[in-house]
Amino acid sequence: SITLTQLHGHIFNSEPVPERSIVFTFDDGYLDNWVFAYPLMKKYGFHGTIYVNPEFVDEKGGKRLRYDEVADPGSLQTTGFLSWDEMYEMEKEGVMSIESHAMTHTWYPESGKIIDYRHPGDKYIWMTWNNDPGLKYRLQIDDETLIRYGEPVYEHEKSLSGRRFFPDRGLSDHLCEYVREKGGPIFFSNGSWKQILDEEVNIYKSKNRLDERYETEDEYLQRISNELESARTIIENKLDKKVLFHCWPGGSATKKGMEISDNLGFRLTNTANDIKEIRYRIK
Repeated sequence: SITLTQLHGHIFNSEPVPERSIVFTFDDGYLDNWVFAYPLMKKYGFHGTIYVNPEFVDEKGGKRLRYDEVADPGSLQTTGFLSWDEMYEMEKEGVMSIESHAMTHTWYPESGKIIDYRHPGDKYIWMTWNNDPGLKYRLQIDDETLIRYGEPVYEHEKSLSGRRFFPDRGLSDHLCEYVREKGGPIFFSNGSWKQILDEEVNIYKSKNRLDERYETEDEYLQRISNELESARTIIENKLDKKVLFHCWPGGSATKKGMEISDNLGFRLTNTANDIKEIRYRIK
């Protein structure tokens, strides 16, 4: 295995690398990178890169047990996200490099079209993240006590992919209160729950003026820049290192986003979905 720095040197400076070289990368900074991947990589002399979102880092700190430290790996905690202490040790050992995966790694509404409502068993954990960003570190799996049942789900996309739509908060609060009054999760045992909520939306809209808007283009581009700069600064300060590489969450790069990451000095990123040709930035 080679590092991203070696890959960069090979691409731009023709620096030699071993035949059949590979680069190991791990997205999102999950706890199992520490519990399993790190000791295995260290055992076999490999090097990898973990792309981390600071908003998901476990701020409680400390280093949890790894599979090579216990007799029964099945007893280990594996759900959750890395702490700064765990990342620091992996960096210090030279086994894992920690790089940027931006800050939020979430989804945002992209229009005012309602496509669903939060209900038991749904897959909209990102809405819990957005409502409770300070708890992201413990929300690899959704927490039912935090779900706002009845909250409208709008057409959405990855947070860095485009301009964000800000829905009317009053409508959301009204629907959540309506579901609470109807029994909370029990309300969804009615097979017509979606049609009932659709009608409630129409009633609300007939009586209220919605307070909603889109980000401006300037706000959107500034948000991208802020995410990339903030993530890099936090990682550098926490781990006393230089962050040189960036991975766009969920392939959320755009041409404009790539230009921003270039201008911020990242050496390599994964490419944007709207760029068809192979594209490198020479530093």
